[in-house]
Amino acid sequence: MALQKIIDKIFSEGRDEAERILSSARREADEILNAGKMSAEEEKSRLIIEATEGFKNERQRKIAIANLEIRKEVLQVRCNLMDEVFQKAAEEVKNLRTESRRLLIQNILGGFRPETPCEILVFESDADKYSLLLSSLWGGVFTKFCKVLPLKEPLGGGFLVRTQRIEIDCTYEHLIQEERQRLEQDVAKILFADI
Repeated sequence: MALQKIIDKIFSEGRDEAERILSSARREADEILNAGKMSAEEEKSRLIIEATEGFKNERQRKIAIANLEIRKEVLQVRCNLMDEVFQKAAEEVKNLRTESRRLLIQNILGGFRPETPCEILVFESDADKYSLLLSSLWGGVFTKFCKVLPLKEPLGGGFLVRTQRIEIDCTYEHLIQEERQRLEQDVAKILFADI
């Protein structure tokens, strides 16, 4: 019987030990499971936040792109409007009456009056018109110093005055281009003030 008591005691201690190990393992498993659940919840929250921020960022990016496209379209319309205005101005200059054309050319030439031989380059169909105009501006100096050279290619309205030292571009195309450069910044400030 003493042997049986020893065996029972060993079994009892073994069962207690096994129960303690099992209980400890269950506690550890529960802790690991709870830590895993906690980690999974944190990961889930992190992913939701990232997805939400990603969605917001994508939405803001698309809105910004759409706004840029709208601004580009508005800018293009305004640029077209500016081009149209200068194009109409060029047409108006080409269709000026004789006296207005004479005043315009006088303003372009300023105080220039040929004192040495010069050439007047002009589109052949405009040669007579500008010969008369310059003759009325310069009088006898025109016939004394100027030689009219008719060109086969149009100059864009107007003419060129060429001496040995200078060339004065009196073409309407050049005049409009100069005015456009001079006015473009002011016009742009008006047209694009809200951009």
